[in-house]
Amino acid sequence: MQQEICARQPWFDPRSPHDLKVTTYLEPQEPIEVDTIENLRLSQSNLYSPRNQFIVYQQWGERLPEGGRPYLALTVPAAAAVAEIIKGGPTRNLILLCTTFMPGAIRCFVDTLIQNEAPDRAPQVEFLGLFWYFSGDDITDEPEHSSDVAYAANRLRLKRLTVLTGAFNTECEDLLVAGLQQNTTLEYFGVFHKTEQYIWEQIPTPRVDALISANHSR
Repeated sequence: MQQEICARQPWFDPRSPHDLKVTTYLEPQEPIEVDTIENLRLSQSNLYSPRNQFIVYQQWGERLPEGGRPYLALTVPAAAAVAEIIKGGPTRNLILLCTTFMPGAIRCFVDTLIQNEAPDRAPQVEFLGLFWYFSGDDITDEPEHSSDVAYAANRLRLKRLTVLTGAFNTECEDLLVAGLQQNTTLEYFGVFHKTEQYIWEQIPTPRVDALISANHSR
């Protein structure tokens, strides 16, 4: 019997064109959404195929004595755990939903996922979403965030990458352009604005767009 696995408060609404937009896949999607490491591990079972090709992972803490669970940042150990679980499995599309990414967490996720990978092996992950969602933290808080986003695109050889954040600035785009200079795999990059209206309007990144277009026309 298939065990039900889900997030207690699902973020993704398959009927929302706005949620579909930030996945970059405009056709209907029905990902598996989980908020515990245990359920993430269960999601990789063949019992959940083909839905487990697309996972939305929410980073929550343990239940508090007074009730409820806190939203958490994705720490380095948590990032490593997520990568170890999905490594070599069915997941091709992944959204990480958290308050923020702690220093080194994105790079740890990437390095763990590709550790000991054969150079000629096809990339596992096609689409990655890095979402600053549960709090007022944003990609603008630390300059290394933008460099780490570019690192993920390059090292994972991603085709699609989106960021959801409440703020974005010129420095972020500067660092992304610098980091993606040699990238030849990225076909789509989008930054979307987190608001309480849940519309996720796209934030213009003209220099990144131009770079991606130029890299593909080489």
